[in-house]
Amino acid sequence: MSHVDPPFGMVFFGAGAGGGAAGDALEARRIEAGAGAGGQVVGSLLEGELPIIELDGDRSLAVHDPRSGALTPLNRDRASAEGFLEAFAHYLETGPAPAGPVILTAEQAAAKLAALRAGTLKPGAARRGQLPHTERLRILRETLTRIDPGALGASGWWAGPLEEAGDDLL
Repeated sequence: MSHVDPPFGMVFFGAGAGGGAAGDALEARRIEAGAGAGGQVVGSLLEGELPIIELDGDRSLAVHDPRSGALTPLNRDRASAEGFLEAFAHYLETGPAPAGPVILTAEQAAAKLAALRAGTLKPGAARRGQLPHTERLRILRETLTRIDPGALGASGWWAGPLEEAGDDLL
């Protein structure tokens, strides 16, 4: 199973995931992160900037920062990481559609402002299946806790995306 999740640019390859030649080249790479920690590259984050490493020994996943050499815990295993991606995908799918940038001329902006002031400007229809943010966040947190509670600590990689979800920034 291979995932590319736009908010995180997370990709897994190998093990029948269809990673292709580039994925196979990255997968063959080993990383030694110091203090005896190292492992096989099994994916990447942020469109390839940060390798995801399956650590020797317990086979847990960590994100490797090539500049600092630091390892940040990700998940207890690949299946858990893929489950987290699916949970975040559900969170995003059940929320409002992302608003794209709008470019208006001065005349168009004045007309929209006049319509807003007159009360004739109506919001677009909500997406089907849209849930309130508090409900989406509750479902996300429950799902993540069920999949891999150890990955939700403040020192783990998922702390950032979970905080952004809590602030409704995703």
